[in-house]
Amino acid sequence: MEMTTAQDSRQYAEEVASRCSRIAKKIAVRGQRARARRTLLRVIAALVGVSAVVVAYVPDVTALVGNAASYFSLAAAVTLILGSLAPMLDPDNSPPERYADFARYIDYYDGRLREILSDESLSNNVRMARLREVNNLAIVNVNDVKSMWPWVEPDQPAA
Repeated sequence: MEMTTAQDSRQYAEEVASRCSRIAKKIAVRGQRARARRTLLRVIAALVGVSAVVVAYVPDVTALVGNAASYFSLAAAVTLILGSLAPMLDPDNSPPERYADFARYIDYYDGRLREILSDESLSNNVRMARLREVNNLAIVNVNDVKSMWPWVEPDQPAA
């Protein structure tokens, strides 16, 4: 009976480790996308701001644009305002660094579980005790992440 329990514990730990790995990858990808979106918004804001300064203060450009300068200034102002409001309108307004931190945090459990599973120097009782503790911590933290970001496992209920 103990062999079955040990085998079941190993299998469960492998499942939890795989789950942590999947979730960490999803969080990391979301973080990369958030970083790219933030960079794009900053580049657009800088280009619009520089263009507005050029139109406003370079007489040749102002003369060339003529009456459209006031429309351009209005469009630039609206673009800059919307660019600054965009992060607040995002329901999942997490900075890219937060995603990276949580991805590393959850991925730690994957690595730790696999390390315990592969450590042949541990007695069976010690291995099972460590697996039980790390499994519990992993599940608690995965559920915490799921409560913040349900998209990490949309088809899985919290365990």
